[in-house]
Order: sequence, then structure tokens, then C-alpha cells
Amino acid sequence: MSTINNHYNIIYERLFALKSWTNEQKRRLVEIIADWTNKYEHSMPAQLNNNLKCLRELITHKVIIAPLLPIETIFKVIQSDHIPAELWFDCLMNVVEVSSDNNNKNKILFDFTSVRIPTSSNMLNSYLSEQGSQNDEYCSILDQSSIKDTTLTEQFFSLASSLTMSTSTWHKLLSEESLEEYQTRLLNNLEELYQLKWDKLYVESLRNTFTNSENFNNLSSIKKALFVIETIVVNRISLKSHIERIINNITKSSSNRWMNELNKIVNEQNKSKSLKKLLQELGEVNSFINLDNLEQQYKKVMKYYEKETIRMTSFEIQTQQNYIDEYYKIAVIIQAVYIFKQVQPRDIQILSLLLFIENERKKQGRLAQIRTGEGKSIIVAMLAVYLSLESSKKYVDIITTSEILAQRDAQEFASFYQMFNLTVGHNCHDPSENSNYSFDIIYGTVTQFADDLLRTEFYLNKEVRGDRPYSTVIVDEVDSMFIDQREHFTQLASLTPVDAVHFISEKLNDKQLIEFPEFRRSYIFFKVPKWVQSARRALYELQLDVDYIINKENEIVVVDYLNTGVSQINMHWSDGIHQFLQLKHNLRMTPERMCDSFYSNVTLFKKYKYLYGLTGTLGGKSSQKFIKKVYNIDVVIVPKYIDSIFDIYPNQFADNRQLWLEKILIECHTIAITNHRAVLIICQTIRDANDVQSYLSSQHSNIKLYLRSDEHTKPEEVHPGDVIVATNLAGRGTDLKILTSAVDHGGLHVIVTFMPNNSRVEQQAFGRAGRQGQPGSARLIIYKEYNNVISYSSENEIQFVEYWKKKRDKFERNNMNEATKEINRIEAKDRLLVHFLDVVHSHKDDLPFTNDILQPGFNSLRELWSSFCDQDASQR
Repeated sequence: MSTINNHYNIIYERLFALKSWTNEQKRRLVEIIADWTNKYEHSMPAQLNNNLKCLRELITHKVIIAPLLPIETIFKVIQSDHIPAELWFDCLMNVVEVSSDNNNKNKILFDFTSVRIPTSSNMLNSYLSEQGSQNDEYCSILDQSSIKDTTLTEQFFSLASSLTMSTSTWHKLLSEESLEEYQTRLLNNLEELYQLKWDKLYVESLRNTFTNSENFNNLSSIKKALFVIETIVVNRISLKSHIERIINNITKSSSNRWMNELNKIVNEQNKSKSLKKLLQELGEVNSFINLDNLEQQYKKVMKYYEKETIRMTSFEIQTQQNYIDEYYKIAVIIQAVYIFKQVQPRDIQILSLLLFIENERKKQGRLAQIRTGEGKSIIVAMLAVYLSLESSKKYVDIITTSEILAQRDAQEFASFYQMFNLTVGHNCHDPSENSNYSFDIIYGTVTQFADDLLRTEFYLNKEVRGDRPYSTVIVDEVDSMFIDQREHFTQLASLTPVDAVHFISEKLNDKQLIEFPEFRRSYIFFKVPKWVQSARRALYELQLDVDYIINKENEIVVVDYLNTGVSQINMHWSDGIHQFLQLKHNLRMTPERMCDSFYSNVTLFKKYKYLYGLTGTLGGKSSQKFIKKVYNIDVVIVPKYIDSIFDIYPNQFADNRQLWLEKILIECHTIAITNHRAVLIICQTIRDANDVQSYLSSQHSNIKLYLRSDEHTKPEEVHPGDVIVATNLAGRGTDLKILTSAVDHGGLHVIVTFMPNNSRVEQQAFGRAGRQGQPGSARLIIYKEYNNVISYSSENEIQFVEYWKKKRDKFERNNMNEATKEINRIEAKDRLLVHFLDVVHSHKDDLPFTNDILQPGFNSLRELWSSFCDQDASQR
């Protein structure tokens, strides 16, 4: 209670010292405080304390003292039930001229909820407008030139939640970022410093600073504290002199300066490769790069950064009108990254950006192989900003491998884009809702982008994409999308005129021909052999927990077990297969659908004028040659910023499943129990993973499972002795946090229990270990069930597996040669759709398809078109 009384005293003292406020305005504020006291004093004292604390901080700023805003505007904000106290200052500081905001109709989508915001300039005006107030009645022009970043990083660590939500989503998103969860993480992560042999006195000193009332109840301060600990652990800072410098800086500085000394120490350790070494390695694997030119570009950027942009504030970045040249623009982006992350981008990240934009001058994009753990997300964000700013000014679509990643990155980087007045959103919406394409930068999946394209072009629904051009796309995990998913289509389907299961069951029961209209008889006769084949495949070939799973809603979900291990929730088998599987498992039947509109991944990517992509593994020469030929784009291989200590152990082979399980058991005993290391076991199917987990359970009591993207969550931390059993879901894009104690025992050991489909899948799986300079190792342990077509007489299992790999790689090369022919067929099919749409839409102005009278005719036309496509596909 003494803290609350102290707040009262200071607020009243400062309030009555304000000469710019009238007595009536001061009385109003006192009444507001009295209302808070009556409302929260007994039921929610913490809420009262928080409101008073934030008001106490607010009342000393120029926005109040000058005042730069009408007092009524301030009252509106602090009395709102929808704006948390921590965000009052952000709201008030982000008001700009009404005229710049009146036409702002941008929206952002989070969790299928449309939310308003994108620019800091419209936040408060939007809020007031929702309250039914006239902006010009309450808002005057804010002279931001007199305002500097007093708590700069504080703003930007919390900006994602403070600038990207409407009143309808405040509480929902704040609950997702629970203060208690972050507090618990902070306390747990502090314990990891003991594993670096930190003295208890030093750890407690950090703990006291991080958990004092000012920091521990502030989410942005806790996030910064977590980042401090992560940096210490990753860089293994344990020298007493370094520790004392860190402690001295943190205990005497505000949270926005905590990283200052730590960054100096990291640079002093000199673990990262030098610029000279990075350029040398770039030249060794990319003969076409002009290294002298690249080095000069880098030096120009860093000269601008060190002499001009290093002291820029977020406000100065936001008000930057003209960029001297492209190198100055990059220098500004580097400073924005520092403000956003409190860490300057690594040399290799800056070089990667320079390599990407090198081709932009040639009106081309570029693909880059950037190894896992090298900071691809921040490179993508830097590239997106560069391309979106004036002089380059392009609308940027960023395609990720999952909706979760798209939503996460759109929210996480919102504050970074905000510094450049760029709007950001995602298109991962409920099927019943339209995406919003008015943003400068949009994250999403290839399915969502293709789906919205079809809705725009097939149904002439211009409200979906509007006039947004196919300007620039940045594709993550580009090898998976360009190669593994090269034959994938996104389809909008309609119900078939005949239910396959109903037709066959009636035929079997009545032994009589079921009568259908004449124009459908040919369709039925064409489909019956397919339905019979599908029934056989569903009953005998497709296997539960291998090709598909049954989720909690009792739905059949396709599993991409060969490449990503992801449960493909929106994917359905055609020709009745999905329905026969439902029948097989006695599940609720869904109607079969026929595809009348489709768009391939290939044609979607080629619609963009500029195509950029990143992945950890681009594969061998045949894969790269395929990508270059299909997309007319070149490829650059980027070296790691720091070398890892990574060992690949000799391959092991078993003649049967029992021996295979026994070899895995022995390996886990040696690695996890004897050596106290952590083990990640990657299996090809969910069934295999369950069998491995069951076999190991007698030896390891606490096995962690990561098998299904729709149910299991990624293990957050990996301890010494941990055993994680996973599918290939853990083999791509999964970043496991290996605790210091596990690193000290040799890091993570990966066991891949099947022959990967290609070298890229193998490299992705092995890439889970030995990241960011950590030690790690990996081994293949496979058995004969996966070797039905390989015949080799050698009794040496190592030689046998190597021979198998050579056969696999040869098959992959042949596959890439055939892939070009597949692409020609796929593009021809897409061109057919375009011609069909030209015919259908030729009289769109005279015959609107939404007209009730014309709708049946349009549906019949779609049905005939779909039947034609189905038959055409069967003949190929």
C-alpha cells in the first residue's frame, strides 16, 4: 500500500505544478484517479498500482506538460477499458496529422480477426474514431520533431502488441503473451548461467535487477532480459572480467542499454569469421561473384552506418524522406535492426542482403542457400524493407511453409516494419473471410496466396486482392516449394454431380443400373474404374499413421511424410479416395468434390516480376540446374558465420526391423545414458516413431514426442540425457534450444532412421545439430524394409549404405531431368484454365454470374469444364 500512496503523492505534486492545465482539467484527472481507486483498490490492487505507475511516468513527458495534445485526448486514452496502461504513452506519441490518416483503410489479420493499424500515425485516431469521436475535435498536430526516443527499445520490444491490434483483440493477444509465462521463463533461464560456471553472487545480481518491480512487471524489459541471457549462453561468456563488465553495465543502466557492453564483449571474442574469410569462402563456392565489388559495397554501407546512421532514432528513421543511395538505405536498415533486436546484423547477413539486391538492379531475383541457424528471418525482413521503400517501392509477398510461421513473423516483425512506415499483415484467414491485400508486406502460405488468386480470377472477386500487383515474392524453404512441391496445385472445388460411395453401394445392393441424366452418364462411366481403383488403394495401400492420420475431430488428414512430416489439414485426395478412407474407419462421410479451378505452385511463382528465395539446402547441381532453368534465376551459396564442430558417424544398416530397433536402443544408451548427451531420433512415419518410442521406453522413462503438427508442440528446451522421438516434422525448420549443460557434454546427436528421399532432406535433418558454433553429430541407422529395390552383395554395412545413397542421388538426378517435362505439362494445364476463364468472362459485364437466373448455367459450365480437366489428366 505504501507504493500506491507514493504514486498518489508524486502524481498530485506533479499535477498541481502543471501551469498549462486549468483547474477544471486537474479536477477531472483527480476524479479519474478516484474512480480507479473505488473500482480496483480492494478487488484488483495490482491493476490500481499499474495504472498509477503508468500515469506517474506519463505525467512527466512533453506530451502532457506542453501539452502537445488536447487534454481531452489524454483523458480518452487513460479512461479506455480497451487500452492497457502500458500502452498509453505509445498511443499518445503516435498521433499525427488527421489528414494523413483519414484515408487509411489498412487492416491486419491476426487469428482470423481483422484488426486495424499498420502505421503508428493512425493508431489513436482509429481508436477515437471507434469511440464515435471526431478526430479533428480532439486531435491537433503533434510536433514530433521535438520528441526523441527516451525509452527507444522499450517501445519497439512491445510495439508488436501495441501497434497491431484493434480494441477487439487487445485482451486476446495480450493473454497470448502472458506476463507470468515470461517471468517463469526468465527465472528458469537465469539458472542456466550456473552451467557456465557463473558465481552465485553474479547470477543473483542479475536476478535482482531483472526482477525488481520496474523490470519484472514490464513485458518488454523481461524480453530484453531473456535476450541478454540467450546472448551470454550462445556465446558462452564465462570469463570473470567479462562477467563483471556485464553486471556493472546492467545494474547501472536502463533496460534499453543492457546489451551495450555485452555486444562489445561478443565482438571482442572474435568467434565469428572475419570479413576477409567470409568473402574468401563466398568466392570458393560462387565463381560468378565479383568479390572486390562486393567488398567495396560492404565498406560503403558500413561507412554510412558508422559516420551517419548509427545514432539515428526510430523517429528519425520513420521521418526519413530521401535516401542518398542504396548503400545509405541499407545503413539505415542496419540501425533499425539494432533498435529492434539490440544487436547489429552480422557481416554475413549484410553481405547476403547485398547479394540479393545485386540482381534487383538487373531486374532479376535470386535464390540463396543460407544454413539453418544463420538468421534467415531477419535477412528476409531486411530485404522486404529495402524492396518496399521508395526508389525500389514494390509490394512484397513473403511465402512461408506454415500458417503458424506466417502469423508469428507478421506479428513479431510488425514493429520493425513500423519504423519505415510500412504496413504488414498475413493472409492466413478463415475460409469464410477475405484476406486484406492493402498492406505493403504480406506473409502467408503458398496455398493461401494461390487460393486468393483463384477467388480473384475465377470468381472475379476483385475485393480479395484488389489491384495489388504480383510485384515481388520472397519464398522461405524454397527448395521444398520449387522441387518437392513442384507438381502441387491449389484447387477450388465444387461438389461432384455423383457421390462415388453412394453410387457404388447402390450398384452393389440393387444390381441394377442407377438412372442419371444422359449428359452425366459419360462422366459416370469414365469415373467408375477410378472409383474402384480408389477403393482398392484406400483399403489395401494407404496406411494409418503413415500416409494419413485421424485427428481429434475424426477427420482424415494427409501427412507429407516423405519431405516435411507436416499434417496437411487442407489437403484432400481426389477420385473418392478420401471418402473410401472415411468409410474404412467408419467416419462421417463428406461429399466428393471435382476440381474446376486450379493453379500450380510453378505458375504462381512465375507470375511475380521479382522472385527471391532462401533455404538451408538447395541440393546438388541437378537440383540447382532445374531451378535456374524453370525460373530463370541464379543461385548463391552463403557460408556460415561461424563454423560448428559437427561429426557424421559411420552409417549403420540392419537386415530386419528387430535388429534396427536394437541398434537404435544401443545408440541411445551410449549417447544419452553413458555420455549424457541429448538425442533426436527422426523417423519416416508416425507408426515408426511410435514403435521406436515403445521399444526405448524400458530404457528411457521420459521420452519426448514430436510427431504431429496438429497435436504436438516442439520441445522448448533440450537437456542432457533427453531423448526426443520425432517424424520429419523435426527435420526442417525446427530450432531446438540446446541447454548449456547439454552442449558441454557434446551437444545434440541426430539419428535418422530411414534413407532420406534425397540429399536435401538428409542435410536438413542433420542440420538440427551443430548450430551456431555448437558441437553436434549425426548418424543414419536404417534397415532393409526401406531397400526393396536395391541389390548389393557387400557385407560391409557402411559400404552398402553409401552404395544406396549413390543410387538415390542418381535417381534424384534423373528425376530432375524428367521434372522439366512435368513443368511443361503443368504450365500447359494452367494456360488451359486461363483460356477457359477468357471464354467464361468474355461477357461478364452483360451476364453477372451472381445473378440467380444465370447461376445454374454457370454451374453447368463449371461442371463440364471440371469433367474435361479430369479426363485430360487421366490421359497423360
